[in-house]
Amino acid sequence: MAVRIRMRSLSAACTALLVLAIVPAGAQAPTPTSGARVHGFRQAAAYLNDADRPMGGRWIHERTGFTLDLLEIQSVPQGFIWVRSFPRNDKGEPHTQEHLLLSKGDRGRAMASLETMALSGSSAFTQQLRTAYHFNTAAGPETFYTIFERQ
Repeated sequence: MAVRIRMRSLSAACTALLVLAIVPAGAQAPTPTSGARVHGFRQAAAYLNDADRPMGGRWIHERTGFTLDLLEIQSVPQGFIWVRSFPRNDKGEPHTQEHLLLSKGDRGRAMASLETMALSGSSAFTQQLRTAYHFNTAAGPETFYTIFERQ
C-alpha cells in the first residue's frame, strides 16, 4: 500500500509540473532557471528553441531520482515515459510488466477502454535495460492529463 501512495503522489507531482509547463498563447513564458524547485522536483536543465525562448526542461524528482523531460512540441498532446527495468533473471519480467500495464489484467483492460473513449493511442517496447511507454490523444489537453495520470 505504501508504494501505491508514493506512486500516486509522484504522478500528481508530474501532472502539476505539466500543468505549470503550459503557457497560454500570447503570454510571456517565465525564464527557466536551473535549480528551480517545484512539487519535489528540481530543474536540472532548461531547453531553449532557436530564438532562445523556453520550450521545456529536465526535472529530477528529489526523493526518487525520477527524471521528467518536458518539451513543448506543436502537435497533438503526447507523452513518452521510460523506466529502468533491470532484469533479475532471463524470465522476461520487464516485458511481462509492459503487457500487464497496457493490455492484460484489470489495469490493462481499464486502460484500453479509456483510450478508446479518449481518442487516444499508446504503445510500449522493452529494451535490455528499460521499458518505454508512449501515448497521445487528439482530444486535447484535458483528456491528455487524464491519460497521463492513468499511465
